[in-house]
Amino acid sequence: MPRYLHTFSYSKEAVKGLVSKPENRIEAVRPLIEAAGGKLIDAYYTLGDSDGIIITEFPTDVDALTVSMAVGSTGAIAEISTTALIQIDDAVKAAEKAGMLTGAYRAPGQ
Repeated sequence: MPRYLHTFSYSKEAVKGLVSKPENRIEAVRPLIEAAGGKLIDAYYTLGDSDGIIITEFPTDVDALTVSMAVGSTGAIAEISTTALIQIDDAVKAAEKAGMLTGAYRAPGQ
């Protein structure tokens, strides 16, 4: 099943809620992921551009996007992004195919 990386940042109100009532938010999001046909692989809080990441598996891109939209629609998330993750072996296959297409594309100005 394809894997996805979801990055998110909480809204100010959500951070207030977490501070006033600390809880493991993974257990709040896991049922949503599973209801959409997915599986939660791992999750982390981060230091940097986002507040956290979640790694999931979903049957399709639409299923992965559905969860991001459902969570984003609550207003608790200020920013959310979903990125499809490509297995290394699949990237090698893509490189092999790209090698067969070399010369089929003309760069701008050439």
